[in-house]
Formats: sequence, structure tokens, C-alpha cells
Amino acid sequence: MKTIVEAVEILKRGGIVAAATETFFALIADINRQEAIARIRKLKKLDSHSPLLIIVPSLKEVSRLCESVSPYAKRLAEAYWPGPLTMIFRARMTFPPHLIGPYNTVAIRLPGECDALEILRRMGKPLTATSCNLHGEAPAVSGRMAQEMFKGKINLIVPGTSPGGLPSTIVDTTVNPPVIRRRGILNIEGKFLRK
Repeated sequence: MKTIVEAVEILKRGGIVAAATETFFALIADINRQEAIARIRKLKKLDSHSPLLIIVPSLKEVSRLCESVSPYAKRLAEAYWPGPLTMIFRARMTFPPHLIGPYNTVAIRLPGECDALEILRRMGKPLTATSCNLHGEAPAVSGRMAQEMFKGKINLIVPGTSPGGLPSTIVDTTVNPPVIRRRGILNIEGKFLRK
């Protein structure tokens, strides 16, 4: 618990934390800290336009950040959140521009039980949760792996492990009907993608 509290304090100061999600380890930062987001992109060797996945504490937060939440998205959230389902939404004009992807979109999820969720609850605001890895390489599944990848380049690595395996499933809810953009750990094809 002490490490989680420390992680929150670091994030409030604009630092970067690595912690377990219910799939892999993630690089976590406050979405409003542009310098921290730039550091994450540099660490991962991403270009400045690469979108980063965002985690939120509730569906209500999505409505605040995004233009709209479609009936499809609401049904998916009710069925699979908290959990490894990422949904793509259109960002509001007020969304931090350094995190918006192509076509003014953002990828968001509410994670299941994990250290990242505990940090998110304590912060009470959206955070990044991009996979802890160099672009194109396998994501870390433990604090030890994160340490090997980014020796001394992250403010804090929360000890622990994550299951690994498949990543979160990504569904684009900006189109009607939604489209699966990345097949992952959740198999959601079926009734939730039908009208």
C-alpha cells in the first residue's frame, strides 16, 4: 500500500510510474502533464502523434472527456467494465491535444482490479496506461521486467506481476456499428456489436 501512495504523489508532481494492469505493466502519468507524456513517448520511442491509451475511474468521466457515448458504448461498458476493454471515442475540444489520435479520437478504458486501478482511484482523474515496452517489443509483465527495460528512467516501478497473454480488446465506437480494431483478451463479437 505504501508504494501505491508513493506512486500517487509522484504522479501529482508530474512523474512517471510503471504498474501492473490486468493484462500487462503500464507506463502511467497524469494526462495533463505534457512533459510526462513527452517523456513516455521518448522512452517508448514513439512519434509525437502516437496516441496513448487512457484509463478513467468511471463511465461518467468518459462523458466529460468525449463528445458522446453511443448506446453501443454504454452497453459495452455495462457488460465489460471494469475490465480489459478499450473503446475509441471522439475527444472534446477541451481534451489535452498532446493525447489526441488520428481523427480527433482517444482510446479509453476502465481497468479491472490491479495496481493501476488502485492508483487511478486514489488520483481520481484520468491517467495514461500505455504498455510498458519499447515500441514493437513485448510489454513487461513484472516490475523486474520493467526495471530491465527502463533502468533509472522511470520515477517509480510498483513491484508485482501482471498476467500477460493477450492485450485489451479495442473497439471503435465512433462508427456505427462499432468495429473491433484489435482483437484481444475479450471476445465480444456477437450481441453487443449488433443493433
